[in-house]
Amino acid sequence: CSSLTTLDISKLNTANVTDMSELFCNSAALTSISINGIDTSNVTNMSRMFSGCSGLTSFDVSGLNTGNVTNMEGMFGGCGSLTTLDISILDTSNVTNMSSMFTNCYSTTLDVSGFNTSKVTDFEMMLMKESLSATEKMKREKELLGFYLNSHPIHLMSKPAKENGWYCPSDIVHLTLSQATFVGFVEKFREIRDRKG
Repeated sequence: CSSLTTLDISKLNTANVTDMSELFCNSAALTSISINGIDTSNVTNMSRMFSGCSGLTSFDVSGLNTGNVTNMEGMFGGCGSLTTLDISILDTSNVTNMSSMFTNCYSTTLDVSGFNTSKVTDFEMMLMKESLSATEKMKREKELLGFYLNSHPIHLMSKPAKENGWYCPSDIVHLTLSQATFVGFVEKFREIRDRKG
């Protein structure tokens, strides 16, 4: 389907479908997909469903019933031209795998703050963008999810800390020293002034 530019599957009877993995995978020429009206209530696997649809700039996923989906691995991976994607409607309460879900969605602004990730066990490279520095990747993860996925800023300090004889907090379980100098990461601080200024 590499030459398809538009696709309307809204009339398909998908009531008994449980696996939609790679359904549109690598349909790079697609600029428009209409999925409103399809029944996805029994689907459990949507891995790589839209992966590699690099021609899409936006599309509406509000018609997807994802209440029973457990696998969203690479679902939108490689959709590098997407500029808008409203994923707030997606029910992720049963999802266990979100690895590479948005990998290389270079231009997309995403809000995953409403995602239910209580059952997710695999976040690996969920928001990875190959062109971003490690620092930028961590910053994006923190902004979008509220926590770090693939690394932590303190890890960037591990090498210079050891070169200077300092230790990271994670090293404390291995230390037998009576005294040690630690390096930490201050994420934010608040200045408080007393009555004396």
